[in-house]
Amino acid sequence: MQDSGFTEDQKQYLEGYIAALVKKRSAALPTVSSSLGANAQASSTQSAEIQLKDPAFIHIAAQDRWVEGGGKLVPEEVAKRAKHPFDMWDEMLANAAAGRFPKGTDIFLHKFHGLFYVAPNQDAFMLRLRLPGGIVSSHQAKGLGSVAKRFGGGYLHVTTRANLQIREIGATHTTAVLTAIDELGLTSRGAGADNIPQPDRQSRRGHRFAGADRYAPPHSRAASLHPEPPRTLRAAAQVQHRL
Repeated sequence: MQDSGFTEDQKQYLEGYIAALVKKRSAALPTVSSSLGANAQASSTQSAEIQLKDPAFIHIAAQDRWVEGGGKLVPEEVAKRAKHPFDMWDEMLANAAAGRFPKGTDIFLHKFHGLFYVAPNQDAFMLRLRLPGGIVSSHQAKGLGSVAKRFGGGYLHVTTRANLQIREIGATHTTAVLTAIDELGLTSRGAGADNIPQPDRQSRRGHRFAGADRYAPPHSRAASLHPEPPRTLRAAAQVQHRL
């Protein structure tokens, strides 16, 4: 059955409703830029405490030094400083309601959620999961098949790194597919953009019997319990190396 999506009246109603929610909640949403602004107004003692608790601060400081020395940040780093990828859920809801695909650097920011806009090959999203060691339960496997039928092309791709991908996800299904994945106890966060490569059985990062043999090292499976990567780690490390 082909999904007809939302009618024009429904799109207009949902856009207005979501936009009002975003406006109402935007002041309370934490972003890197807003947290830095708050830090600047705090006392020196409070500022130092905040900096110690914020793992992104040293990377942002490195970028600042790079810019002050005459360097230039790439558009992706500028985009992350202007809008935190994990603070854009309301915006993603509004885009899904209107059936809109991301544009510009928002395409990059969606990768933090595991969503890859694959145009021009397909006018659709590809969702990449993070499966440590390629381990998935029978319940989760059946659930993923259902998710692929409801929101994608009805099939799953197995990658060379023991991962799974769902393709042909329409613009109206982005938040729905992420919610469905979460309900299965799985995640796609950190599957793209600034990510830490997930452990797999094809590399030295994971043991080939992890999760299958109780005597095998469990580290590759435990690594996915905290899948969210440091948000500016890779690019900031490059900047620090150049400095």
